[in-house]
Amino acid sequence: MTNVSTQLEKHVLGGLLREPSVFADIEPFISEKDFYVKAHTAIFKVLKNLILKGEPIDSVIVSEKIKSCGASDSFRECFGNDITIFDYLDNLSYIQITSNGVVKAAAELVFLRVKRETSETADEIKKLCSSSKSESLSDFISEADSIYNNRILSYTTVDDKPQVLNQDLVKQVDEAEVVEEFGFMTPFPEFNRLYGGFRSGNLYCFSARAGQGKSTILNHLALSIGKKYKIPVLIIDTEMQTKDIRTRMLSSASGLSMHMIETGQYKKNEEAYAKIKNAAIELENMESNVQHYQAGNKSVEEIVSKVRRWILSDVGRGNPALVLYDYLKLTGEKVGNNWAEYQAMGEKVSLFHQLSMELNIPILTAVQANRSGESFNRRSSQISDDSSSMAVSDRIQWFCSLTAGIRRKTIEEIAEDEGLTQEEAEEAQERGEFRELRFGTHKMTVFKSRFQGEDARGHQDFHRRTLPDGSFRYENNYLNVNINNFKVEERGSLESIIRRQSGIVDLNDQDHDDGELL
Repeated sequence: MTNVSTQLEKHVLGGLLREPSVFADIEPFISEKDFYVKAHTAIFKVLKNLILKGEPIDSVIVSEKIKSCGASDSFRECFGNDITIFDYLDNLSYIQITSNGVVKAAAELVFLRVKRETSETADEIKKLCSSSKSESLSDFISEADSIYNNRILSYTTVDDKPQVLNQDLVKQVDEAEVVEEFGFMTPFPEFNRLYGGFRSGNLYCFSARAGQGKSTILNHLALSIGKKYKIPVLIIDTEMQTKDIRTRMLSSASGLSMHMIETGQYKKNEEAYAKIKNAAIELENMESNVQHYQAGNKSVEEIVSKVRRWILSDVGRGNPALVLYDYLKLTGEKVGNNWAEYQAMGEKVSLFHQLSMELNIPILTAVQANRSGESFNRRSSQISDDSSSMAVSDRIQWFCSLTAGIRRKTIEEIAEDEGLTQEEAEEAQERGEFRELRFGTHKMTVFKSRFQGEDARGHQDFHRRTLPDGSFRYENNYLNVNINNFKVEERGSLESIIRRQSGIVDLNDQDHDDGELL
């Protein structure tokens, strides 16, 4: 391998000396570390700097630059005193090779380097086997995975170069396949209509304050998609145990409260027992393989390693699957200040983004909202329903294909959405009648969506909303979600509310002699 590498290195360097312009074709994928011979590394580094600066290149100039940067020792180490730097460069310049030949030789050189480093990685893992101080199998596997993946993910393929956008467009139009769905459709029809489904290779993030229902909604999304498409689902939870998740699943499927399930009170009622028994049978018979992993204080590297192993062992690389990580927070990382915490969280978002692309699967996750996203007892005007409510918002906006906020509606919002007075809404709350709301208990506001549904409004999804006092305001569209005993239902969007309220106004404005309308 060494002899082959040396010859390829000479071909690349000789080609650059004869035709420096070919560097533009190999620059995206080749670097100094691809050269095995130290003297060749020095030559390439000098050639690269000269070419990038647009300076002239010949054997004299390059040899003087090598001497001035202190790289002469590399030559003596490689060739002794048998040949001068100038003579060696002059010999390289006589190598007969075409521009295409240089590109091919450079690509082969990179391939050899990857093989070399892969072998070195294997040696590192072998060394780990005898030196590791890990106390558990999981920790040891994570160490080994980290060594391997840190190296593998650092590689860039040779074809990583800009593509001409206005080429092959006709081909794309003619060869497009007609599909009814693009991505995994959610159980939320309005969400699908406006934003499409969850696409493979993308990261989706939802934010909410604690206790606002994000885990309930996300688990519902993941399980529903798994059931519909019969795909494996992995739920990674940083807080809840497997038994608790199972109880929530039973509550959602049966409509019974968690308290009734946890205490076994359903056994006192034949109807309740039948409901939960049927729900349990239905869940067990799901063709989707749903797994739960309690991550606790596992580091993000350990979690990423776990997902990779799950794909390889249970799913198979390239097969469809869905991962839910609930939720993004600091787990085991030691940080000393707010900036360090910001950096650590940003790194997590980046790693999960990379993982979704690497495995070509959708990943759903959540993040804590800032206090500006709190609700219910506050007035809606005091709440931020935009990306500023998300922790580490800028990093999340960069890496995620869709970001959205989830929160309980305020009393004020429930009154507006349901067509009630403030007093009527408060009375409904006191009577526990919120489960009967037409437009639900929660709102989901999409901050950013890279992909669009069939009826998407893009960046212009604002609607004129008439208020009870006759005034109006423009408001960003949102989805209505109802949560009752962990049973989740979508109840349309703000558009749906406006259409209904406009219809009521239209009816009331009709001729009073028209009894049918009234």
